[in-house]
Amino acid sequence: MSRTRSDHAQASEVAVPLLPTGRTCPFDPPPRYRTLRDEGPITRLRLPDGALGWLVTSFAEARKVLADNRFGTTLIQVAPGQDRTFNADELVVPPGNFAALDPPAHTGYRKLVTGPFTANRVNRMVPWLTEMAERQLDRMMCGGGPADLVTDFAQPLSSLVICELVGVPDEHRAAVRRHSVDALSPREGPESQAEAFGLLEEDLRDVVRAARAGRADGVLGDLVRADPPLTDEELITISALLMVTAHETTSNMIALGMFALFQHPEQLAALRAGPDLPVAAVDELLRFLTIVQFGLTRIALEDVRLGDTVVRAGERVIVAAAAANRDPAAFADPDLLDVRRSRSPHLAFGFGVHQCIGAHLARSELRIGLAVLLRLPNLRLAVPPESIVMRDTSVIYGVRSLPVTWDRHG
Repeated sequence: MSRTRSDHAQASEVAVPLLPTGRTCPFDPPPRYRTLRDEGPITRLRLPDGALGWLVTSFAEARKVLADNRFGTTLIQVAPGQDRTFNADELVVPPGNFAALDPPAHTGYRKLVTGPFTANRVNRMVPWLTEMAERQLDRMMCGGGPADLVTDFAQPLSSLVICELVGVPDEHRAAVRRHSVDALSPREGPESQAEAFGLLEEDLRDVVRAARAGRADGVLGDLVRADPPLTDEELITISALLMVTAHETTSNMIALGMFALFQHPEQLAALRAGPDLPVAAVDELLRFLTIVQFGLTRIALEDVRLGDTVVRAGERVIVAAAAANRDPAAFADPDLLDVRRSRSPHLAFGFGVHQCIGAHLARSELRIGLAVLLRLPNLRLAVPPESIVMRDTSVIYGVRSLPVTWDRHG
């Protein structure tokens, strides 16, 4: 009788231990991913809590998993250091956390918050986004330089944009921004991450009270008028989800994108030579860098065949988007950063029903932020590149700081 790959793997429990994390270049995913992808599109994986799961490294199979409703989302996200099991209470989805829900529950929440993030709405925001980026650049330049591109430009800009969209009042923005960063930066372990998220929720509880009193615009202003009405817990959870995901991803992409361009001067020169920053160039940076570094976790709701592999019901599947976005079967010269590359699909925003709701906003914010920065004469690193410290333990990859300088008269 023939046996599937799943039968073999479960019988012998031969599995890759944990997720690859060792990078040889700050802009490339761990080279181990390439080896695994060359061996096959899906690999048995020993998960941090000791269970057996699967790691998907090919672009085609990754899209299949993310688009297939037989794979559900889960609160258990796989990352290094998560070496414990989860009890039933921890796996109860908080009200409003639509990212951890499957349709139809996911669909209802997502419809409530989609409006401000559609392509048409974002396109109408471009003049405002440009004004905000220019103001932040002026503030950075007022310091005379050098400056930290992370704290002096990328983080404040992305925080301002999402706070405006969600409807966070000025007096709460500093705390919300700080706790949003900490919630995805588990340098001190999962306990500190949970504490930061708890503090963020407390910040947002006050924001929700203000929204209930009619002192909020944006997403929260719309949500407090939803019919049927949402509870405070739903409003807090939705707001926290939008704040954390939008703030961290965009700010890290701006800073890491500039670091990558500094280290690829021919690509930087090509962007500076053009009148506008092409959307295709932004998508190339998103593909090349893919900052969600520990994978997208799904759980099989029933037995599913992927190629010659059977994933059993209840098994977790980790989609390594960074590896899939470097798949030579999907992209020519995938390890080459080419800002002139024709726009092509990638998985930096995920795929399927859980594709990032803020993809249009992120593209515009990244395009405008980089274009504004490139106006600075001879913008460059102010320190040796090897001294840049990476966020290699965070869910969202990036740089911890990026000291830059520029010519004052140029």
